[in-house]
Amino acid sequence: MNFNAAVHRALSELLPVLAAHETELRRQRDEAEARNAELERRHQTELSDLSDQLSELRSEIEAQRKTTEMERNQVAAQFAELVNEVREGNQRLQEEQRVCFKQLALEQSEAAVLEDRARRKTEAALEDIQRRIDRREK
Repeated sequence: MNFNAAVHRALSELLPVLAAHETELRRQRDEAEARNAELERRHQTELSDLSDQLSELRSEIEAQRKTTEMERNQVAAQFAELVNEVREGNQRLQEEQRVCFKQLALEQSEAAVLEDRARRKTEAALEDIQRRIDRREK
């Protein structure tokens, strides 16, 4: 019986140690679960923050794209307007040149007519002088 009493006493003494060990294991498991829950919460918070930042960046990119598109359209419209102005200016200049060339052609034609008249008049005057000279010589 001594053996049984010793085993019984040893087991009785071991029971509080095992209970304390079990309590410590539970505490550590609860701490680990709490840490895991905290890490998961932080992870979800960081993911949520990153998702929000990504959404903001997408919004900013879209706004910038729209602004760029508007600016590109404005530049294209201004360019088209300038092209039209240049085209109209060229057409005006061409029309003015046509008018000037027509006027020059008319002036040249008039000058040729005046020159021909002056030549004929001069020839007639020369013929008249020649006739007078011929009469005086006879």
